[in-house]
Amino acid sequence: MKGDECVNAVKSAIKAGYRMIDTALLYNNHKEVGDGIRQALKDNGLTRDDIFLTSKVAFFPPDASNNSWMFNANNVKGNEEASIDTSLEELGFTYTDMFLVHNPTTTQHEYNFASVPHFFELFALKGNEGAVAPAVLPNGHLVRPLVIGGAHQEHALVTEPTTSLNVRVATWKAMEKAKRNGKCRYIGVSNYTKELLVEMKEYAEIMPAVNQLEYHPRFASPELVKAAKELGVVLIGYGTGLSIQIEKSPVLQALASKNGRSPHQVLLRWMKQLGIVSIPRSSSLEHQKENISIFDFELSDDDMMTLSRMNQRHPYYWDPVVSNQTYRNQVVKFALNSAVKVKSGLSSLQEGVMDRFNQMQIPDAINRIRGSFSSSPAEDVSKEEKSEPGNAGEPTVEIDLDDK
Repeated sequence: MKGDECVNAVKSAIKAGYRMIDTALLYNNHKEVGDGIRQALKDNGLTRDDIFLTSKVAFFPPDASNNSWMFNANNVKGNEEASIDTSLEELGFTYTDMFLVHNPTTTQHEYNFASVPHFFELFALKGNEGAVAPAVLPNGHLVRPLVIGGAHQEHALVTEPTTSLNVRVATWKAMEKAKRNGKCRYIGVSNYTKELLVEMKEYAEIMPAVNQLEYHPRFASPELVKAAKELGVVLIGYGTGLSIQIEKSPVLQALASKNGRSPHQVLLRWMKQLGIVSIPRSSSLEHQKENISIFDFELSDDDMMTLSRMNQRHPYYWDPVVSNQTYRNQVVKFALNSAVKVKSGLSSLQEGVMDRFNQMQIPDAINRIRGSFSSSPAEDVSKEEKSEPGNAGEPTVEIDLDDK
């Protein structure tokens, strides 16, 4: 969303009662968002402190180039400080309330493979000629799992965990510097997995306030939700509305009819009761008012369970398995290398391997592979993968209306 449409969407959202505006350097609409906020503040007798403004930087990996999908040289990891300054200049503010790392990808390979889900249902919904087709092969096999499974296997062969960790650490240090320099009040991440959040305990001086992620019944990430709560990281969900358009779920429609609400209202209420902050996005005043009207009803326990049981670990935006491979492979590669040494006649393998594991700072999820080194690198390590941030009842609106 850009131009006058974006300015007017921000103005109408703030007038309707929304107080959190979410955008990103990637969306190329910072100026319109800033203009819309300033006009809305004037029109509604509000001040800058009444609005919680979030933006995102560091979208592309350090080795990205003009051949990278959606490439913009102003938004590359390693240049976070310049990207943040550019964002503030475009927005016309001296600070944002929060800056996020837009995604965890650290190499061109990881970026290419992690972004694969975009090219199926999302591209098809938008009529993009790049959408993968057909969805089903003549022999009945679904194309999507074949492509994504192949991506997992290929990326596992080229990932370099040390390089990836160094990039994530450097990016986060730049975010911490921005916070200390007063360029934002909070810092957070986006599209991070449970494992990558836990990993941050090893290097972050300031833990992320927020992890913004794709969230809908088909991709509900229950293990990530549990870990985030334990770490004190607020989850903000995007993509809810598009999931409704893609799936056209009869189960959701039945729940909407039962509760006398729209499917959007049911899912936004489901998220609120789970403690997930929602950022519904719309340029329509009618839909903005609909999305904010979720505070006068509750879903029953049965309704909540029905929606939660729809989880299939099926993302439409980013594939978490790919980024997780950059984390767990340092363990898997060590195990595989150790197995090679066994064939060379090293009798002290077991003792050496277990000593090495005991020295490594790794989460409980990784400990599952102790004593067994037959796991494939392509396998996922887990079964899943202000107002102050954290108020799940705060109505919000996202102003991008484009790809994450």
